[in-house]
Amino acid sequence: MRYDPGAAVVWRSVKDGVVDAANPCRVVRDDDALIALYVCPGTRCRRRKGRRGGPSGRQMLPDGWTGEYEDWAWHTHRALFLYRSGDAHSTGLFWREADRVFLYWYVNLEAQWRRSPVGFDTWDHALDLVVKPDLSSWRFKDQDEFDWLRDVGIITESEATAILSEAGHAIDADGSRDLIPARPSIRQILQFTGPIAKVS
Repeated sequence: MRYDPGAAVVWRSVKDGVVDAANPCRVVRDDDALIALYVCPGTRCRRRKGRRGGPSGRQMLPDGWTGEYEDWAWHTHRALFLYRSGDAHSTGLFWREADRVFLYWYVNLEAQWRRSPVGFDTWDHALDLVVKPDLSSWRFKDQDEFDWLRDVGIITESEATAILSEAGHAIDADGSRDLIPARPSIRQILQFTGPIAKVS
């Protein structure tokens, strides 16, 4: 099914049938060319509860999940995530909430999106790319966490190879402008300004 602009959906990270995190979003666009989801500070999200570790202490340990979930709040930035069918990444636009300044493009490396009864499912791969607003340069983000996930076996070497290949595809110098899908109009984006109800 397609979602109308303004519909509330849940964008979930799912690994081996287990929901790791669930983020409520508003649909800005949903058609054959593009899916666009908006999230803003104050949105109540959920994630697995348990013992965490890794370089930043944010990753769930292989045996750390209690079987329960906990709330957390999206903060600091407004974000619009753009996804094209077949890609193993989405592209985020991030604005600072305090003054609405556009900060960067954000390439979220993840599994191809799948439609679910509540919205869209993927699997976040931890490794990201942060691109300057003018697309002049980029850097990896959370590479240490990506390497840790490989070390403990959550991401296999074959999966890591595919993820790094996707990163190369996203930043290919011959198609750098293709990094950014055609995006919704500013009018479409700005009509969604309030927090979204938390996931039940």
